[in-house]
Amino acid sequence: MENKYLYLLTKIEHKDFFEDETFNLKTGFSVDKNRFFKSCLISFELDEEQVLNINTIRIFLDNKANYWHDSFLEIMPVRQDDKNTTKLFAAMDHELKKIVYKKSRYDYLVYRNHLLGYVKSHERIDYEELMKQVFINSVPENINDEIKKSLIESLNILPEIRGFDRQFNCVPNAIKARTINKSFQLNTGIELIIKDYMPDEMRCISIENEADGTTYLKVQTNDNEVIKTFPKFNRV
Repeated sequence: MENKYLYLLTKIEHKDFFEDETFNLKTGFSVDKNRFFKSCLISFELDEEQVLNINTIRIFLDNKANYWHDSFLEIMPVRQDDKNTTKLFAAMDHELKKIVYKKSRYDYLVYRNHLLGYVKSHERIDYEELMKQVFINSVPENINDEIKKSLIESLNILPEIRGFDRQFNCVPNAIKARTINKSFQLNTGIELIIKDYMPDEMRCISIENEADGTTYLKVQTNDNEVIKTFPKFNRV
C-alpha cells in the first residue's frame, strides 16, 4: 500500500521468568501463550504535501473497558454504543425476515427471540461470538442447510454493509423491540400466548397425534396451580 501505513498498539500477556543459564529474573513473552488482550489499529495516509493523516482507528477489546479508548487513547467513537445496539438488532432482524420468515415462521420466531435475549443479557457484544451462539451452533427445525448457510453468509457481512461495529458495549434499553408476543388459537375459547424469551422456549411445546387422528398440543409445566386445575390425560 503506497503512502499508507498501519500502526498496531496492543496489550500482550507477559510474565517473569528465570533465565536458564544465569538464573537472572527477566520479563518476557511466552512462546506457547501468545494472548492478545486489547488492541488499537491505526491507519495513516501520506498526502501530496507529505503530511501524515489518520484515516481510521479501530479498537479491539477482550472485555468492557472504557478506559482503553477514553482515558488511555483519548479518542471519541465514530459510532455510539446505543446506535450500534439498535442498528445491529434491526439489521439482523431484517435479514431474518427476508431469508427465514417465509420459509419457516417457527424458526424465525426462535432465531429472533434468541437474538433479542442474547443482546439484552450481554454487557458487551462480540459479533463473531454472537453469530456462534445464536446462529452457527443452532439447529433449526424447518429450514434446510442451504437456507441456513445463506443466512449466515448474509449476516457475516452485515456490520460493514449496515454500518455498525463488530465489538461494542451493549445498551439493551436502546432496543424498543420486545420478544414476539405470539398467540395461537388452539380451540374454541382456548388461546396460547408466548410472551417472553427463554433459552429453548419452544422445546417445551410439541405436537402429538393420536391414532384416531386427533391432534394435541403438549406443553411442559412446573406450575402447581396448573397441575391442580386441569385433569390428567389418560390414554385408553
